[in-house]
Amino acid sequence: MTKKRWLITFVLMHKWIFLCGFIITTLMTMINLIYPFLNGTIVNIAFYDKDMSAFLKLCLIYAGILFVNQFVIATLNNLIASQKEQLYMLNV
Repeated sequence: MTKKRWLITFVLMHKWIFLCGFIITTLMTMINLIYPFLNGTIVNIAFYDKDMSAFLKLCLIYAGILFVNQFVIATLNNLIASQKEQLYMLNV
């Protein structure tokens, strides 16, 4: 069996793990695109509008999105890695 054929067989056996990983990576990348927008808005409100209540609200939103994003990434990466290790060990 060639290396290319073995790789295709391996990917097809674990297609759901690869698909979930791709979807999760895409969603997390899209969430990460929010950060530059929030940074710009926070700077505009803090320095130009001088509205501290809106500044604090946006900082809390920023922290919440960051916390959820990091929690989801860590949890799902651990789940996918453990699942992949179990399946890989059984298939070898």
